[in-house]
Amino acid sequence: MIYATPNLDLRNYTYLEYGDCLPTIAILQKLLNSYGSKLKVDGWYGAKTAEAVLYFQDHYRCINNNGGIVDQKTWMLLTQHI
Repeated sequence: MIYATPNLDLRNYTYLEYGDCLPTIAILQKLLNSYGSKLKVDGWYGAKTAEAVLYFQDHYRCINNNGGIVDQKTWMLLTQHI
């Protein structure tokens, strides 16, 4: 379960892209799963995570010029319900 964080400051979230392996990607995967994805939470931005990010970005119309990169706008949309 994801719990709300008081005063969530999205400036502290890094941009993420295919091939990254970071603890922050596990957070990303949990958030994507809360929107219906069925990702293994392993902290690796692989093909399945990239597919889920692109689907999310397309669905919420937040594709940037480098589709698949998790930027501040994507983080804002992913965290709007926490």
